Amino acid sequence: MKKLFLGIGLFILPMLAFYGCSPNNSGFNLPGGTNTFNLGGSGVNSSQGPIKSDQALTPAQLPSSDSQLAPHAPDQIIIQYQNVNLNTIAASVKATVVRTFSIGMNQLATLQIPSNASIVQTIKQLKTNPDIVHAEPNWYRYLTSCSAPYPCGSGYTQYQWGPKAVQATSVWSGGAAGDTGDPSVVIGIMDTGVNGAHQDFDNTIGVSTPITIPAGFQNVLAGFDYADNFTGSEGSGTTSCPSGLTAAKKGGCYIPAAVNSDQVGHGTLVASTAAAQGDNGDPTGVAGICWNCTIEPIKIFGSNGTFTTTDLEVQALADAANSTGTVSAAGVGSPCTQGSGTCGYLPYKPDVINMSFGGPVYSNIEVEGIDYALQRGITLVAAAGNSANADYSFPAAYPGVIAAGAIQPNDTIAPFSTQGPFVSLVAPGVQMYGASNTGNSSYQEEDGTSFASPTTSGTVGLLDSIILEAGGTLPTSGQIATILDNNTTKLAGMGGSNWTQTYGYGLLNVLAASQHTSAASNMGTIEVTVDVSSSTYPVCDWDVLLENSSGQAITDTLTSEPSSSSPLGTTNFTPGTAYFFLVPAGTYTVVVQPPSYASGISGFPPSGCWNGSSPALTTTSQQTASVSVTAGAVSAKTFTF
Repeated sequence: MKKLFLGIGLFILPMLAFYGCSPNNSGFNLPGGTNTFNLGGSGVNSSQGPIKSDQALTPAQLPSSDSQLAPHAPDQIIIQYQNVNLNTIAASVKATVVRTFSIGMNQLATLQIPSNASIVQTIKQLKTNPDIVHAEPNWYRYLTSCSAPYPCGSGYTQYQWGPKAVQATSVWSGGAAGDTGDPSVVIGIMDTGVNGAHQDFDNTIGVSTPITIPAGFQNVLAGFDYADNFTGSEGSGTTSCPSGLTAAKKGGCYIPAAVNSDQVGHGTLVASTAAAQGDNGDPTGVAGICWNCTIEPIKIFGSNGTFTTTDLEVQALADAANSTGTVSAAGVGSPCTQGSGTCGYLPYKPDVINMSFGGPVYSNIEVEGIDYALQRGITLVAAAGNSANADYSFPAAYPGVIAAGAIQPNDTIAPFSTQGPFVSLVAPGVQMYGASNTGNSSYQEEDGTSFASPTTSGTVGLLDSIILEAGGTLPTSGQIATILDNNTTKLAGMGGSNWTQTYGYGLLNVLAASQHTSAASNMGTIEVTVDVSSSTYPVCDWDVLLENSSGQAITDTLTSEPSSSSPLGTTNFTPGTAYFFLVPAGTYTVVVQPPSYASGISGFPPSGCWNGSSPALTTTSQQTASVSVTAGAVSAKTFTF
């Protein structure tokens, strides 16, 4: 038998009770939201997790000069615009259009300005146009392995310790109750590509699980390469596609199934951490957390292997959300027609996307893409970052993204792992051994939160598989986050706290999470809509509190910003929504009150939102209402102010 496939029986532990929503669902919530931010801070430790309902992260102020900008694509600006001709906008700043794309109804474009022009000053000029919703530099995003931008250093080992540390091996070897994944669950690897021809993605002997995986099953699907033959990628376009890939008419390259699309190696190691096939007759290989989930390469990093740009990431997120392609339980794909209609370029819609990259700057455009994917049922997992500091790293720090920090084999935090109020949990990220892009039977080892992230993504895929195989429907990203957060292993470094900025809710525990997948069907969801029809402004960040029958607060959250179909900056009234996931059946009280912008938080209110005083609302006092929750149902409540 291959690869740390330990003969550990699946011990059925008593069902633990869920006490309302996970605190990690609180704050600035969208459907599927999971994180919030604590800028005022209660210190490193918190018994409730990262909750501050009146505080949320916002973009930093534009600096006074280009030299003060974080790393970005030279002479490029991304805009979101409305009600105006793009060529008119470009001409107003003497720019050329690099590419156009969309997120739902939102129109976006990347502009190339003259090399002697200032990005900062051009953005300021663009923002004077009321038809420009957002304008920002085309920020770089970096891989979060330890090659760049932060060196980590490690020893060398040729064995896997990660699956055992998170108790995945106990799930695999659970006899009739064991599970190694379902091919109908698609894990998108948004990275440098994947060596799909590697032996660890090929099942040569067949595996008997709750579903039978036939011999010859190859679990790397077709995908798409946004980084090559795509004008403006990494600052300049290329004229051809890598070997084995096919050029698309509008730029980019199609990635056929089971080919090597990775010139760097990072994406292949990430993919094998999530879903390398175990027990497949290969005596030297590795096992991913979800052996038999399928992998879709979403290549946004090119041959330089260091950075990508946010516009490529956002286009890939939108395509993933719009794709209608599916995979059967036998691993047979039914791709959508690439490049046609709303399908975009990705052949299949991922159930979860792994993002092992990040950067230090909040992007309005990037968060639009994140929200769009979350609202369309995709769970997003990202590396917390390798800054070794208490920092923010994006996309990990956006609400709704499950952020994974890294631990060492001794269960202590990896010295490079970024800490902060956005960290969801930790997973193995040191001495991570797996498949290589340099050969179909070669292997490599690296450190980084890059590999804590796919350990978590693979777990999401495994939980989705267990739920589907039990006849359930795919849970929302918020439900998945709740299951993960409520079933972590508390580590000694947490000092007895439920959550810390270093470890999040603790160490990922695949076994405990797998034993609580039924919670998604045994509990309900509360949807709260806030209607401020006496105002012409969209509803943003209203405080929503959930109390139990004893009047005790269970958790709090915020109404979401308007959906992408009604962008900020318009004067069209848009209701706001808030969600509570995995709420046990029963009767609760919902409390809603206007936001406390008077607290002086920098950057608030967001552009276009009600500012707390003008125009005056009919009333600004709080309202309460009783709501009954039924298992498996959504209980909706509307508040009108």
